[in-house]
Amino acid sequence: MEFNDFDKRLVEKIKDKKISPYPRWHFLLKKYVVWGSGLISLLIGAAAISVMIYFVEYSGWELHLEMHQSLSHFLLLTLPYFWFIFLGIFLFILSYNLQHTSKAYRYPPWQIIGASILVSIILGITFFSIGLGSRIDDRVSGQVPFYSTVINRQLVFWFDPDEGRLVGVISSKNIDQSFNIIDPRGQTWQIILPASNTSSSILKVGQSVFLIGQSSINGRFNKFQAITIKTVHSGRGFFRQTQFSSHFHPTPSN
Repeated sequence: MEFNDFDKRLVEKIKDKKISPYPRWHFLLKKYVVWGSGLISLLIGAAAISVMIYFVEYSGWELHLEMHQSLSHFLLLTLPYFWFIFLGIFLFILSYNLQHTSKAYRYPPWQIIGASILVSIILGITFFSIGLGSRIDDRVSGQVPFYSTVINRQLVFWFDPDEGRLVGVISSKNIDQSFNIIDPRGQTWQIILPASNTSSSILKVGQSVFLIGQSSINGRFNKFQAITIKTVHSGRGFFRQTQFSSHFHPTPSN
């Protein structure tokens, strides 16, 4: 009897407050939003990993001994921290969405987070292998104004002439073996190579390069006696921005 009274009161309450069940499409939409946003987060996170691999691969880490730097110190100064933070945000979103799927209760949170990271890494390696990391960096470096100070700290590290490191884009080649570059501040440097170094013959105007050597002020140009030259990959779009257009019209480096 008490149960019937309860049922009656419940029905009356539903009628009074005009409560109605959610339609089926409501639950389907919620499901699609959760999975859709999770998939987007996974792809964005994987893309961030592909850029991080690209940065590390072409950072010049193999030259750390020539710069009198330990590998750990070099990595500490050049790691793409921006992309680590960016990746962390989207991994959190991905894990959050997966934990709110209908069958997530079957798995502990650490397994969901671990699976998210593993799949992101596998996809990130795949994206890097097909060149997505370089294309993202080229686009970002050519359009984001704070690229060199926030997104790619490698350029800050490499632009330290007093410590024997220089980065810039080749603006002209001279009759002798030397060539000129424009650094990130728009200043011109004449690069002098040892007689035994024939690297200048394969360099092109418009290529961006890292250099290790010794700087000096001599004449109207800053001069840099280069020992090692390495083509820059990350940040190439940065050197094609407006600040360099008055010096030359660069072509993309290979």
